[in-house]
Amino acid sequence: AALGGSAAAAPTSQGPVKVTHAQARRESLQQDAEPSMSSFEFCQAHGLETWVGDCLDLLVPSQRAAVMNPEFNMARARNPNGIVMSRIKHAVPLDQRLGMFVQINGLSEGVVDRIRTLTPEQAEALLDSGFKIMKADNPSAVAMKRITDAIKSLRLSSGPGRGVQSGAYGGPPGRGRDSWEGSSRASDRSRTPGPRY
Repeated sequence: AALGGSAAAAPTSQGPVKVTHAQARRESLQQDAEPSMSSFEFCQAHGLETWVGDCLDLLVPSQRAAVMNPEFNMARARNPNGIVMSRIKHAVPLDQRLGMFVQINGLSEGVVDRIRTLTPEQAEALLDSGFKIMKADNPSAVAMKRITDAIKSLRLSSGPGRGVQSGAYGGPPGRGRDSWEGSSRASDRSRTPGPRY
């Protein structure tokens, strides 16, 4: 079902929703936490790429605080950008991260339409393949290939007879657009605008 304009997902007909550790952590972020420095200062201090700062700027202050405030030891980190994106994954809901992925890479409407048909597992696999599409003349084409690869990979790992059952937002494929728009209206969750149609 679509998220609508509410910050919290509506109850489903399948009974109470099990609260995961990640969901509990996100709920705790509703407090008025503030980041200890600006996104630019954080990236400068830890040698992060510019696009990581762009991602941080798309978060609300409490989310940035959850990512930036904990101790950050980069002395032996091989991929500091990856460490930050891992923290974002744990602090930010999937639908918001998908909107960030579209905006950071400047993806086309066709890619947005394809993304909204994905299951949550497929969407996570897409994001795990790399949040920033680097050195691509046509990022949308690269994103389309990554989507296809994510679907194929999960289909192979799940075995026969387990096709796509629902879209990334809990409803049937094709219902995701309402969730994109609902996410963009929920200003208390994110400043990330929904993809344009």
